[in-house]
Amino acid sequence: MPLQQIFALHHGSGRAHRLGRLCGTMLAVCVWLPAQAGEEGNTVKSLLEANQAVQSMSCEVRRESRLGGQTVSTLSRVWFARGDRLMVETQTPLPRRILVDGTTIYKWVEGQESGVRIPIEKASAGETVQLRRVPGTGEEFLLRLRNLPEETLPAQDGLPVRRGYTPPAPAPYTVIALNAQGRLASVEFFDADTRATRLLTARFLDWREAAPGCWFARVQKTETHGQSGVVREDVVRVSRIVPNGPANSSRFDVSQQAIGVSFISQEAMAEALRSQSEGKAE
Repeated sequence: MPLQQIFALHHGSGRAHRLGRLCGTMLAVCVWLPAQAGEEGNTVKSLLEANQAVQSMSCEVRRESRLGGQTVSTLSRVWFARGDRLMVETQTPLPRRILVDGTTIYKWVEGQESGVRIPIEKASAGETVQLRRVPGTGEEFLLRLRNLPEETLPAQDGLPVRRGYTPPAPAPYTVIALNAQGRLASVEFFDADTRATRLLTARFLDWREAAPGCWFARVQKTETHGQSGVVREDVVRVSRIVPNGPANSSRFDVSQQAIGVSFISQEAMAEALRSQSEGKAE
C-alpha cells in the first residue's frame, strides 16, 4: 500500500477521504484563484502588511472536522518562514510530512520509501496560497483578495468595518469584517449571482499577541454550506506559537528531514499507481 498512501497526500485517504467526498462541490468555493489585476483594497492591504511582523514562526495546529455524523481530527506541528519555506508534521491520523524549501514542495508518509515532489512554479494557486500564508491569521482568505477592489458595507454589531469583494466568476462574492480592535473577525462567501445564499462562514477568535506586533487568532471556526442543507464544521486551534524564533535552516532541508526517501513527480506517481493497479487486476 505504500504508493496509495503517498498519493493520498493529495486526495485524502480512509475515513478522511470519505468525509471529503461527502462535501462534494461545497468545498469548491474555497479554492478559487487569486485575482491577477485590479487595485488592492486598503483593508486587505493593511492586514497583510501588519502580518509582515511575522517573518517566521512555529506552532501546533489541531483541526476537528465534522460532516454527516462523522468526525475527523488531525494534529500537526508547523514551521513557517518567509521565502516559501514550510514544514508540516502531521501526527494523526497518518504521519504525513510536507516540506517546502523555497523552490520545491515535497510530500511523503513517515516510514515509506517514496514521496512526491512538486516544483512551486507548477503548484496550483490554492496550494501556493497555503504555503505562503502565516498560520493563525486568516491569510488563506486574504491572499486571494489582495488584488481586488473593495466596497464599503454597513457596519454590524461588534463589526465596525465590513468590506465586500467580487472575484472573477464563478468565485463567490466575499465579505470580510474587522472587530473593534481592527483585527479580522470573519470571512463570508456568498453565491456570486444573488449574494443572498451563504456558502461559507469563517470566524476568527481569541486573538493574542505572541510577540510585539505579532497577533494570532488561536481559534478559527468555519461552516461550509452545501447542497440539501449539508453543513461541514471545522474548528482549528493554534497553540504553542513562537514567532520569529531562532533560524534553523535544517528544518527546511529535505536531505536532512527525509533521509532514505526518494521523490518522484506527480505524473510518475500516478503512472506507478496505474501500473500497480493493472498488475493486481491480471
